[in-house]
Amino acid sequence: MAWLKSGLSSRDDRGAEGHDVLVKAKILYGCMAIGLVIPVFAIAGVISAYWSQRENSISDAHFLYIIRTFWIGAALFGLVALGAFGGARFYVVAGAMVWVVTRIVVGFVAACLGRYPSGAVAFA
Repeated sequence: MAWLKSGLSSRDDRGAEGHDVLVKAKILYGCMAIGLVIPVFAIAGVISAYWSQRENSISDAHFLYIIRTFWIGAALFGLVALGAFGGARFYVVAGAMVWVVTRIVVGFVAACLGRYPSGAVAFA
């Protein structure tokens, strides 16, 4: 399973101990995935992402990506719970699920490759 190992980019994004700083991002993507079934994991993941910001540029981009995914997904599911969209609720929920799962997979794969997630702001 060599593809799970992070092939970091030309930057040196390893911590002082030489550990991959993107391990935390990978764990948080896992929390977000589990959070689709057990929402407490998604909440714990986004809180951890808030606390973990400002470690270095590439991990900050992943944490920001996780935070945005959580809040936009929560807003969509919240609107459905409030009764918005009428008869189109099923399609909105299905679309939101596909969108959230796609962002989780894209972010996780980018973390495994040591790259910025797609659509994330690249920090200098």
